[in-house]
Amino acid sequence: MHDEEILAEHFVFGVDIENYSGRSTRHQGLLQERLRSIIEAAADEAGLDPASWKVQGEGDGQYVALPAGADLTRVVGTFVRAIDDRLRLHNEDHSASLELRVRIAMHCDVFVPAAFGTAGPAFVEVARLLAAGPARQALKRDRDAALVLLVSREVFRKVVRSDLAALRERDFTEIQVSHPEKGYDRTAHMHLPHSRRAGDAPPPEAPPRPPPPQTPPPQTPAPQVPAPQAPAPQAPAPQGPPPGISFSGDGNRGIVLGNTAGRDMNIKIEEAPKADPRAEGMRAFRHHDYDEAAEQLRRAAAQATTPQDAAGLRFRLALALLHGQRPRLHRRPTIQRAERELGKVLALDPEHAGALLLWAIVKQDYYEMNGFDYTGPPPERMVGALVQAPLDRGRSELAAEIVEHVPAWDNPIWSTVRMRIRPAEDG
Repeated sequence: MHDEEILAEHFVFGVDIENYSGRSTRHQGLLQERLRSIIEAAADEAGLDPASWKVQGEGDGQYVALPAGADLTRVVGTFVRAIDDRLRLHNEDHSASLELRVRIAMHCDVFVPAAFGTAGPAFVEVARLLAAGPARQALKRDRDAALVLLVSREVFRKVVRSDLAALRERDFTEIQVSHPEKGYDRTAHMHLPHSRRAGDAPPPEAPPRPPPPQTPPPQTPAPQVPAPQAPAPQAPAPQGPPPGISFSGDGNRGIVLGNTAGRDMNIKIEEAPKADPRAEGMRAFRHHDYDEAAEQLRRAAAQATTPQDAAGLRFRLALALLHGQRPRLHRRPTIQRAERELGKVLALDPEHAGALLLWAIVKQDYYEMNGFDYTGPPPERMVGALVQAPLDRGRSELAAEIVEHVPAWDNPIWSTVRMRIRPAEDG
């Protein structure tokens, strides 16, 4: 009997690398090392301590038991999302041979220490979930997905349905996991980040069309004697518009007809007022319609008559390009588009507080927190003087827009900016 044979319930999870056996030995080693660093960084972001985990390595992944008292809502929410963020960034910067996509399974059950690791149903259940056909099919269908998460019925009931985790019931789809050769057939719940709906099945194939009906060969009809037809009634001659009638055009032009008896008809064409791209862009921006805001603000910035006006519009354009998400969730091309606009802002106004604060957050959140290199001054130096004291009214309004449209709660500069915003005054 093992010295520490204590039967206890644990929260356990497993991670498997997709297409691991199809890689070279060198690439397998690189992917193992990269996955370990991603898991550790994600755990740190979620407030978990990997040093307290019981880990079993399986070559293409890990099996982990968390210690008693771990916050399960962070595991099912923040931890999974942090892994997904880092996997997508890794895949963006690597070729297909080093692409890293994983299946993650989570379960609550009992085990005891044993000679080869553990004994009990906990990790057996995780292994069955990791081998689920629907999970493999989901990654094949969605090439943009970096991970698929499966949770057992127990985790779904205890954690997901608590509504305390970042992932909610609506983010999962119930699936059936069957391994007939092992006598296993259970329901589970699957989450596929960034899909229209977790675990969507492929669209059903259209049923085959029935063959066209067989029609007999055409027969030559007997000649018909045309019956005499009555003459068609004559349409009344068109009448002119009565006096005083006006007609509107297609919405861009208006046509006004004035017809006075005994006088000539006068036609007046008037241009309808054109839409103001500045007003339309700011309205879309305030309503978080970022695609429309970006289009209109770009037009408005090109028409701006003063450098200050152009700088303000391009600052909002940079915010709109981030689509209401923190920089770390974006791909590099999106970050570069936002940075180009911020560069234009600072060329127009080198002391624009909004552009300096946003660019510093972008550098810290996208580059530094993902270990990417960047050029230019470090983010802390960019905004050192700005965040030392409460912001004045104008700068506070710009900072409030950043906090509203670029949520990055655990970003140090973002958190400091949020604390420096002046409270809104009544009236």
